[in-house]
Amino acid sequence: MLCRLMGVSSSAYYDWRKKGAKLIDSQIWNLCQRIKMHFIQSRESMGSRRMMKQLRKEGFKVGRYRVRFLMKKLGLIRVSRILCKRCLY
Repeated sequence: MLCRLMGVSSSAYYDWRKKGAKLIDSQIWNLCQRIKMHFIQSRESMGSRRMMKQLRKEGFKVGRYRVRFLMKKLGLIRVSRILCKRCLY
């Protein structure tokens, strides 16, 4: 009944149930928290290059593509401040 209510096939539900939850490493968890914090502090204007440099200053050994992947996974989309100023006028 729940599968019908949610619009999911019963086979998809049982496949999902078999997989189980994915465990997240504590280092990746800390990295994601720092990325979120810096992104919010920059008023959503920090891209992957600046983010990588900031994280390296803090001691994380991370590359740009790893940061870009995590930002995409977290749903953090950079907003260009110049573009926003044009939209206000």
